[in-house]
Formats: sequence, C-alpha cells, structure tokens
Amino acid sequence: MGYEGLRLFKKGFFNLVITDMIMSDMDGHAVARRIRDSDRPNTPIIGMSGTPWLLKANGFDSVLPKPFSLKTLFGAIEGLIPCALTSRGGSCIKPVREAL
Repeated sequence: MGYEGLRLFKKGFFNLVITDMIMSDMDGHAVARRIRDSDRPNTPIIGMSGTPWLLKANGFDSVLPKPFSLKTLFGAIEGLIPCALTSRGGSCIKPVREAL
C-alpha cells in the first residue's frame, strides 16, 4: 500500500497526500519521510490513524484520529489547499499552486 502510493506519487503530480499510519508494507511516517526527501517536499500530507498515540505530527501537515467526519477531513484539506474543494458553489480564483 505505502510503496504503491509512493510509486504513484513519483509518476504524477498530486496536490495532497492522505496516508494511513498502519499499512502492511510501511507506516505513514515512512511515507511522509520519503515525500519530504523527494523532489516535491512541500506536498501537504495528512496522516490518519485509529491508534491516536501513533499520530505524531513529524512530517505531517495535519493529523486526523479515526473515526473522523467528512466535515473534519474537508476542513483539513481546505486548510492546506485553499480553494481545493469548490463544490460549495464558489470558484477558486487562484490556481492551487499559488494558494500554497
């Protein structure tokens, strides 16, 4: 899971990464470290976990303990990427990259 996500990250451009803390092949901290060491270290990262004691903010821009509501998730995303969610009827005047 983590390795597959990193493979996709390396192949494309993503405005945001959301990762679980516990995965079968690597943990969320390892994913965050690899993104921070990549050519796109400023990509916002949200870590999430059902085991809140694992949620140290090291390398993450935001952390969410499970369970969380969609409102909480959307709030975290909008806090990291203003205008990312335009379904509320507004339009984003600035490109996402400028908003960062």
